Amino acid sequence: MVARYPLHCMKMADFLALDTLEPHNKLLEQGKVVPMDLEGAHAGVEIQFVSHQWLGYEVADPKREHLRTMQAAFKRAMTDGSKFFKTEDDWKVRVQSIAVSPCLGLALASSPSLSCCARRASQAFATGMSSANRETLKGAKDALDVDDDTLKAIEGSGGNSGEGMDLEAASAAFQASVRDGWVWMDYISVPQTIGLSDPAAVRAALAKQALAIRSIPAYITRAHRFWICTPYGATHESGQRCSYATWNERGWCRLEETTISLLNLANHARPLLLTDDLSAYLNGTGSAVTPDSVDRVSVHIQRRNSVLNGAFSCCSLGHRVKTLDGSTADIPCDKVILRQVLAAVFDEGLARAKAVWSADPLHDKRDMGTGTFWGAMGHGFMGGDLSFVRWYFNKSLRQCVFAESDDEPDFVKLGWCKPCEQLTSEDAAAYCARWGMAWAPDGSVERAAGAFWPAQEGNLPMLRYMVEALHVDFMAPNPLGVTALHCAARQGFDAIVQYLVSKATERVGGAGDELNAWLDLKTAGPNYLSPIDGAAVRGHHSTIRLLASLGASVHTRRANGRTPLHSAAAFGHAECIRALLELGADPEAVADDGSKPADLVTNSCSLWAWPTADHDRCLELLASDVERESKDK
Repeated sequence: MVARYPLHCMKMADFLALDTLEPHNKLLEQGKVVPMDLEGAHAGVEIQFVSHQWLGYEVADPKREHLRTMQAAFKRAMTDGSKFFKTEDDWKVRVQSIAVSPCLGLALASSPSLSCCARRASQAFATGMSSANRETLKGAKDALDVDDDTLKAIEGSGGNSGEGMDLEAASAAFQASVRDGWVWMDYISVPQTIGLSDPAAVRAALAKQALAIRSIPAYITRAHRFWICTPYGATHESGQRCSYATWNERGWCRLEETTISLLNLANHARPLLLTDDLSAYLNGTGSAVTPDSVDRVSVHIQRRNSVLNGAFSCCSLGHRVKTLDGSTADIPCDKVILRQVLAAVFDEGLARAKAVWSADPLHDKRDMGTGTFWGAMGHGFMGGDLSFVRWYFNKSLRQCVFAESDDEPDFVKLGWCKPCEQLTSEDAAAYCARWGMAWAPDGSVERAAGAFWPAQEGNLPMLRYMVEALHVDFMAPNPLGVTALHCAARQGFDAIVQYLVSKATERVGGAGDELNAWLDLKTAGPNYLSPIDGAAVRGHHSTIRLLASLGASVHTRRANGRTPLHSAAAFGHAECIRALLELGADPEAVADDGSKPADLVTNSCSLWAWPTADHDRCLELLASDVERESKDK
C-alpha cells in the first residue's frame, strides 16, 4: 500500500506529556510530530496506531476523555504487560460462549467477551487465538482421522499453535514495544483546518487531509499495534454517549478495522480494544480485551458491518458544506474513493496470503481421507501454515466486505457468476481453481467441497449447478459435521437456505422426521451447533424465522446446554431475540453453567467488547417475555 501523504507520528514520551490533544499542524510546527523515515532514522521503531471516534464537531477530543484514556492505557501496558489484559475479576463473571469458524465450521470455545482471564488474553494477543480455541482446533484431529505422527508433522511445519511460546518474554516485549513506540492518532497525524483562517491555507490543508485519509490503509500496514479507543461513557458534544458500538457505526472506523483483518499485519489482526468504563481508565484500572482472530472473522464480518454500510459525515451533510464566506459548496462522497481503497486492500490481502500457500508444493495434494480441500484447511488449523485458511476466509467473505446494503448478493447482477443455465463443466473447473484447488477429472474435488463454497459465499447459481448438473451431495456434512445449510444460515443467505431445504424435501420425500433431523443437524463435538444457532450468533433474524417456518427447532441445545436464545443474547442481537421469543423460545432456559439468556446480555460481551447498541433492548425483550409468561401461569 502506498502512502499519498507521509506517515506522521509522535514519540510515546511526548504523547504521554500532552495536556490536550493538539492538532497536527501545531504539533508539526513544534517538531513534536514528524514524518517517519522507516528505512532510515526511524528504522525498527514500532508504531502504535490509535483509532477513535471524534467527540467534537471541530476538535477531536474537547474534554480530553480519549487522550487521558490512551495515556492511562499506554502507561498501564508499559508497567503491567500481559496483566494489562482483562482478568477474570475484571469481568466479574466468567461467561463462556462459542463462535464458529465459517471455513471448517470448527466450534471455537473462546468467550464472546473475547478474553476473560489474563493468561487467555495474553495468549490470544501473542499467538493469534485463545488457548481454548487452540485446544478445540487440535481436537479436530479425531474428526479428520489424523494420526498422531501426521499431526506432529503438521504442527512442526508451520507452527501456529503457540505451544512452547515464552509468554513472559512476550509480555516483556509488549511492554517495550509500547514504551519505546511512536503514536499515530488522526488528530495529531492528519492535517487539520482548525486554527486556519487564510482561504489558501485551508484549501491546502484540506488537500493534504484528503491524501492522508486515503493513506490510512498504508499507515495501518506499517503499524505494529492497533488500538481502538472506545471507553464506555465518553460523551460527544451532541450528548451522544459513545462506546465501541458507536465507533463501529462509523464507515472510516470500519475501514481501519477491515484493513487489519484483510492484511493481518504482523500481529495477526488482533486489535486491542479499550472498552471498560471511562472512569476505569481515568483512575488507572482500565484494561484491554483482544479478539481471537478466528472468532472475529467468523462472527463479526457480516453485510451490516461492512465499510460501505457505515455512517459517513459527508452523507449526513447531504454532500454540501458551508464555506468561509457563508456560501455552500458541494463535496464528494467518501464512498466513491473508498470503493477503490477497499478493493486495493482486499486484493493485496489475498495476494499476500496466496504468495505463501502457493509456494507449498503439497498444498492441494494433502488428503486426510476427506478430500484435498479439507486437507489443506486442516493442515493450517491444526498447527501448519495458516495462509490458506486466511486467504479462504477473506475470499469467501467478499460479499460482506463490499456490501452496500444488508441485501443478499445477486452474483449475476454483480457480474460474479453466470446464470445457472449458462454454466458448464469448464466453469466448474475454474470454480475449483478459484478456491485454490486443482480440478480432478474424477470430480472428487467438487464432490467434497462443491456445495460448501457457494453456500459460504452466497453464490446461488453455482450452487444450483453443483447440485443439479454435477449431483454434488448438498445434504452431506463435512468432516466436522457442518453442512451447506450451516454455512448459508451463518451468512444470512435466505435464498440459499430456501433452495437447500426445497431440494432436501424432494430428496427425502417430504416433510417429516428425516428432514427435521437434517434441519437441526449439529456439528461434531465438542460443541454441537445447529444451523439456527449459527444464525442467532451472527444476528440474522430473518434466517431464524425462515428456518423455523421450514421445520427447524428453536430449542436446540449446544453441548454446554445453551440455546439459540442464549446465543442471540450473548451477542446483543435484539431482533433475533424478538424472533426467537415470538417463535416460542424459553427466556428462562438454563444452560449447564446455570446461565439464562439475560445473564449473557448483562455479563457477556454486549455492553463492553462487542459492537451492539442493543444491550438495553435485549434485556427489555427478555424481561417482558418472562413477565408475560408469569402472568399466563
